[in-house]
Amino acid sequence: MSDKTYINGLFIKVKETKFGEVVSVSINAKTLIEELNKHTNAKGYVNIDLLRRKEADKNGNSHYAVLNEWQPKSDYKAPATSASATDDDSGLPF
Repeated sequence: MSDKTYINGLFIKVKETKFGEVVSVSINAKTLIEELNKHTNAKGYVNIDLLRRKEADKNGNSHYAVLNEWQPKSDYKAPATSASATDDDSGLPF
């Protein structure tokens, strides 16, 4: 497993209220925009996983963000379709 690439500029806190759990996200716009530009993939996306910390840090942040760098295997081939799944209408009576 490769090292994690942490996404800077995104801070997540989870608070329990009488109405249920509230996830509070703080964004340092300049830093996060730089991170998004740096990690944008060929399709124009940045895939980010939000992970729970074992304990909240000194600022109360309970989660952190890491870059999801999963890529499909380049030798992947889609399964062949069966004859019944094709658009061959030759066996239909009408």
